[in-house]
Amino acid sequence: MSNKLLTRLFIVMAIAVAGIFVLESSLYSVGPGETAVIVQHGEATASTRQPGLHWKPVNAGLVSLDSRVRAAHDIFNADQKSPGTGASAGYAVIWRLSQPLTYYGATQGKEEAAVSQMKEAVDGALRKQLAAPANPAVFAEPAASVDAALAAALKPVAAKLGIAVLAARITSITPAEGARKQIVQSMLQAESQARQAGRDKARDAAARKLAATRAQAHAILAAARQQAASIKGEGEARVAGIYAKASSAAPGFFRFYQTLLSEQAALTTHTRLYILSTDSPWFKLLGTAPGKSGKR
Repeated sequence: MSNKLLTRLFIVMAIAVAGIFVLESSLYSVGPGETAVIVQHGEATASTRQPGLHWKPVNAGLVSLDSRVRAAHDIFNADQKSPGTGASAGYAVIWRLSQPLTYYGATQGKEEAAVSQMKEAVDGALRKQLAAPANPAVFAEPAASVDAALAAALKPVAAKLGIAVLAARITSITPAEGARKQIVQSMLQAESQARQAGRDKARDAAARKLAATRAQAHAILAAARQQAASIKGEGEARVAGIYAKASSAAPGFFRFYQTLLSEQAALTTHTRLYILSTDSPWFKLLGTAPGKSGKR
C-alpha cells in the first residue's frame, strides 16, 4: 500500500472520529418527566422539555432536571431545643418545576436545596401559628387558617426557586402539654355552656307553655262564668215571670204560698220555741182570727 493511500485513509479516519466526537458532544436526549438545561460557563443558557433527541453546542454542559410533580414531607417542632415539650405539626408541600433556568440558578439543580428553602419558609409560618400563646382553635380545626398561612409563606419562595406550589397542607398537629390542657378545658367549658343553654331553652319553653295554658284556662273560666251568669239571669227572669203570672192569676193563693215559704224559712232555724203574734199572717194561716171560732 502506498504512502498516499495511507495518508488518505488516515484523514478519513480522523474525520470520522471527529464526527463521532461532535455527535456525542452535541446530541442529547430528553426523557419523559425530565427537563434538560444547557449550561455554559457555569450559567444555564437554555432548557428543553420535549422528550427526544436535541442538539447543543459542543462546549456546553448538560444538566437533567426532574419536572414531575413531587411532594416534600416534614415535621415542624415549635420548641427546637426540647421537641417533646412544644407543639409539632406534620405538613406536605406538593410542587413541580416551572422555570428551569431560575430553578438551576437558585439550586444548581439540587432538589434538596429547593426542599431546604421551602422548609425554612414553612417553619417560619408555622412558628407564628403554633408558638405561644397556644390557640386551641388552631389545634381543633387547623385546615383553613394554617393552610392559608403556608401558601402565603411559600409564594415568594416559589417565585425565587422557579417552582409552582400546587398545594400546601397540614397533615397533623400535636399540641404541647399546656395547649392540650387548655383545649380540654375549653371543650369542657363549651360543653357545659351548651348544656346550660339547653336547660335554659327547655325552661323557657316550659314557662311559655305554662303561661299559655294558664291564659287558656282563665279564658275558659271567664267564658264559663259569663255563660253561667247569663243562664242564671235567664232563670231568675223566668222565675220572676212565673211568680208575676201566678200572682196576677190567683192573688189569694199567691199570698198563701208566700206566707208558707216565709214560715218554712223561719222554721228551719234551731229555735225550739216559736211565738206568733195574733196579728201575724202566720197566725191567720194557722187558725181563725181572734174572736172567731174555727178549727185550728
